[in-house]
Amino acid sequence: MFGIGQKLLGGAGVLAEVRRSSLLALGDRALGCELLKNLPALDAQQCRLSHNKNRDMRVDFKFLRQRPIGPHKHKPPNMIDPRASRDIDYRKIVHYPEDGKYTIRKLDMTKLGGRHPVTGVKVIEGVGGGSKRKYRWIDWKRLPEDWPRDGSVLEERIVSINYDPNRDAQIALTGYGDKLRYQIATNKMKQGDLIRTYTEIPTNPIRAKEGDSHPLGAL
Repeated sequence: MFGIGQKLLGGAGVLAEVRRSSLLALGDRALGCELLKNLPALDAQQCRLSHNKNRDMRVDFKFLRQRPIGPHKHKPPNMIDPRASRDIDYRKIVHYPEDGKYTIRKLDMTKLGGRHPVTGVKVIEGVGGGSKRKYRWIDWKRLPEDWPRDGSVLEERIVSINYDPNRDAQIALTGYGDKLRYQIATNKMKQGDLIRTYTEIPTNPIRAKEGDSHPLGAL
């Protein structure tokens, strides 16, 4: 088998060299083009013997985790700019309150099933509607905007640890004063614990407690 393959590759190299020499002769006689003389010889390893070209484009392609999106359907996810899918969510539409005020109430969510939210065209293959779910609005800002930055410490009580069907991690319902909000919970958080958020960097580095938040440079 290896002997036959070497003969085929050798024959391809001979044909490539004959084609190159014929082009050079044509350029010398008729056109006198110097570009043909600078053409590199075709290597036998550059010949694509496979007829299926899509296999070359699926390098490191995680088929079960993420499908190609939008205009990049022919590229695997590791070759696509991650910002390409942040503008439009082809999986769900979350119906936030009209006034835009934060709430811990479970929000309605419409499943798109991989379709464009405006045109309805199928964009992501293999994404279905799934079961009906409610969306929990996570407050990603650990320090609220209305909290003073004068060195005061924000202390919150964990009211409950809840399950969120939209993510793998559990969420914690925390409260301070008369305000409640959802945050991502750690694996050691328990109901009734206190978590603190510091706003200043101390003189000496400190050993932080799990669940607490410190500015960069305090640890």
